[in-house]
Amino acid sequence: MKDELGDEFQEVKETIYLQLDNIVQSSAMVENINSILRMYLNTSKNHITQGFLNLFMFYHNHRRYVDGKRKGKTPLEILTQRKQDKDWLELLLEKVPWEQSDFLKTA
Repeated sequence: MKDELGDEFQEVKETIYLQLDNIVQSSAMVENINSILRMYLNTSKNHITQGFLNLFMFYHNHRRYVDGKRKGKTPLEILTQRKQDKDWLELLLEKVPWEQSDFLKTA
C-alpha cells in the first residue's frame, strides 16, 4: 500500500489514526465504571443508595484524568469545551453546604 500511495502514504496514515482515535468504545467505558463500582458493590452487599450513585457520578464527571491523551482534563471539560477551574471536591462543597452534608462529616 505504501508503494501505491507514494508521497501521500504518511498523510493518509495520520488521517486514519486520527479517525480511529475518535472512536469511543462504549463497552470499555461501561467496564471502566463497573470496575470502579464493583469494589463498593462487594463491600455494601449490593445495597447502594441513589445518593451514593449521585456522588459517584459527580466525582466521575468532574475529576481530572491523570494519564493518557486526556491528561489534565475532566470529562465535563471534554464534553462542554469549558475549563473547570476548581477541584471536584470544591465544586461538591459549593453544591452541598457543609452544614447539610452529614454524610461528608462521617467519612
